[in-house]
Amino acid sequence: ELSPPAAKDLHVSIPPDGGIPVILVMDGKKVKKNLLAKQLDDGALTHILKGYQVAIRDVFMLTIDDHGKTFMVKREKR
Repeated sequence: ELSPPAAKDLHVSIPPDGGIPVILVMDGKKVKKNLLAKQLDDGALTHILKGYQVAIRDVFMLTIDDHGKTFMVKREKR
């Protein structure tokens, strides 16, 4: 029986898994316990937000993974 090729069969590298993302901001409010868990202070959060050119009040969700990769979704304007 045939099976689909694996990444190594196609000579494709797979990036390492970043783990489960942790929510740093939800609905415009920082999630303090998660900032502490990731050893991030307010300055680090401000730096991340500046990179996205948004204020915290304009963020619906901001996450970070184990590699420090962030993902942000803006709040919808009402």
